[in-house]
Amino acid sequence: MRKRLSQSKLAELVEISTDSMTKIENANQTPSAFIIFDIANALEIPIEELFRGIPKRTDGKSLSQRTVSEHCLSGASKGNRRRSE
Repeated sequence: MRKRLSQSKLAELVEISTDSMTKIENANQTPSAFIIFDIANALEIPIEELFRGIPKRTDGKSLSQRTVSEHCLSGASKGNRRRSE
């Protein structure tokens, strides 16, 4: 069952600012692997679920930051470590 948290509550659990969470969700900031791990833990979902549905490239190039962020957190906000922002 997916945990339903407000963006501010999720940010609090992940120990980042609400502003940073907003930037991550809007693809204006790339989250570290630690933050992605903490988001999955806070939502009580496998980390793989945050990446489900990201389109695969067949031309060998990497996906853009915006594409990955949009897919990772779309719906994610509808073990904690401190980190600087």
